[in-house]
Amino acid sequence: MVRKTRPKLTTSVSCQLFVSGLFGASLMQYFYLLGLSYTSATLGSAFWGTLPAITFILALIFRFEKLNLKTKTGYGVILGAIISLAGALILTLYQGIPLSNSQEHTTISHIQKGHENWIKGCFLLSLGVTFFSSWMLIQAKVNVSYPCPYSGTVILSVFGTLQCALLSLINTRHVEDWILRDKLTIVTVIIAVHKECVRWEYHGASNNVDLSLHHHSVLSHLCSQQCSTS
Repeated sequence: MVRKTRPKLTTSVSCQLFVSGLFGASLMQYFYLLGLSYTSATLGSAFWGTLPAITFILALIFRFEKLNLKTKTGYGVILGAIISLAGALILTLYQGIPLSNSQEHTTISHIQKGHENWIKGCFLLSLGVTFFSSWMLIQAKVNVSYPCPYSGTVILSVFGTLQCALLSLINTRHVEDWILRDKLTIVTVIIAVHKECVRWEYHGASNNVDLSLHHHSVLSHLCSQQCSTS
C-alpha cells in the first residue's frame, strides 16, 4: 500500500532529507557528545531542558509559531523560555566544587583550565541542542513535501549513518578505537541506536512541532556519556 501511494522521491526531497540527517543525526550528536566529554552526563541531561525554549524561539524566527502577548498563555511561554535559558546559563557559569577531597592538591592553573573546558563543553552542548531543535523544524517541512514517514525515516537513517561514519573516520583513524571490547560498551551502543531509531521514527511520523513532548531520560545521556568516553 505504501509503495502505491508514495510520492516520487525527487532531488529536492533527497536534499531536504540529507540536510535533515545532517542536523538531526551527525552534527547534533557530534557536538553533543563532544560537549559531554568536557562536562558530565548530568549537565548534558540538564541542557535538554532548554530544548523547548530553543525550539520555540527558532519556530518564532522562522514563523512556524505565533506568539500572542495579549493572553496569559503568551506571557507564560515567554516566562518559561527565560527561566529555562537562565538555568542553562547558571549551570554554564557556575561549575561548582568537587564533592570529594581528591583534588585538594590541584593547582590553580589546572582549575582555570578545567573551568575553560567546562564553559567550552556547555557551549558545545547548547550547540548540539540547537541543531536538534533546527532538525525538528526542518523535519516538519520535509513531512509536508514528502508525507511518507517510514520511507523518509529509512532514507534519513541512511544519510545520518553515512555522515556519522564520515565524521568518525575523520576524528578517529585507528582501527583499535573502533573495537567494542567490553559488554557495557556493547549494551550502550545498542541502547543508543534504539533510542535514535525511535526518535527518528516518531518525529518522522509527526507533521507538526510539538514542544511539549521533547523530554529525554537520564539513562540515554548516561549511555551517550559512556559512548563518548569509551
